[in-house]
Amino acid sequence: MSNHYQIIDEKNWKRAIHCAAFRDCIEPAFCVTFEADITKFLQKTKQEKLSLTLSMTYAVCRCANEIEAFRYRFQDGNIVLFDRIDTAFTWLEPETELFKVVNVPLQSSLRAYVTAAKQAAEAQTAYFTGPMGNDVFQCSAMPWVAYTHVSHTNSGKKDDATPRFNWGKYTEKNGRIVMPVSVQAHHSFVDGISYRQICGCAAKLSERYNGMAMKKIKSLPYDFTVCTVEDFSMVDWSDEFCFAGRTDHEYSLVCRTEAVPSNTTAREDGWKAFRVEGILDFSLTGILAEVSALLANHGIPIFAVSTYQTDYILTKAADFPKALETLSRAGWQTLLS
Repeated sequence: MSNHYQIIDEKNWKRAIHCAAFRDCIEPAFCVTFEADITKFLQKTKQEKLSLTLSMTYAVCRCANEIEAFRYRFQDGNIVLFDRIDTAFTWLEPETELFKVVNVPLQSSLRAYVTAAKQAAEAQTAYFTGPMGNDVFQCSAMPWVAYTHVSHTNSGKKDDATPRFNWGKYTEKNGRIVMPVSVQAHHSFVDGISYRQICGCAAKLSERYNGMAMKKIKSLPYDFTVCTVEDFSMVDWSDEFCFAGRTDHEYSLVCRTEAVPSNTTAREDGWKAFRVEGILDFSLTGILAEVSALLANHGIPIFAVSTYQTDYILTKAADFPKALETLSRAGWQTLLS
């Protein structure tokens, strides 16, 4: 696995001082353990007959990919930020009771990942296939111990910034199923606020993967324009995409750029769009909020339009590839027109 990364300009990087403060510490990584409520998540993995270990690997690594701090690494003397981080996990051989380390690219859905990971683990005969890449999260499970804290081995390499994730035996507490989850990361890149973010993400595993359904968006192959018009008399209502709104102050229109009417009074070109696939029931909540929050956290502004059946999200053309990649890391599958 060799994922794309960008080299960070340390002279203009807001975290440069903090990174330098911890980079040469004897022990630059620190570990935090917390309890995650996996009640519904466990129910669904059992119903779908999915390995809990592999399901947790996917879910935790999805969470970590959404948080920029966990994607920084030291690479050839530089500080780099990977677009995506894949997975490496330990897998126990029942006959020898020894573990092997398996590397598997992150997939677009939980089921796809568990299937690929299980096949890779069963096919691999070697315990170790060579040094792990810099673009993986290292994951392991200790399902025999309901621990309150765990520590990891220290290679002595201060530039080893690969996060380690571990989880233990789940137990019942106050009618809920809880599991200890530990996260170890390099302090040059990760602070307490990043742990808060990943703890919050992991705490919502039951909500995020309750339905196990793949969330899908469809990229639309058109350029769009947001504009105002004198009135709607010159709007081509037969065009494939046309969103209009009227208030006591304006006639507003969103349409394909090639279909913009001639009686515009103001316009902004350069938008691209995708839509949330499927028909969204009115009882569903949080779909648009999830998308907008994910993109906002990555500095991507949006313009959203909701119809009777679904939501359309527009971003500026320059931000569009990054928007699709951000949503992909968060578990959304992109369909191309």
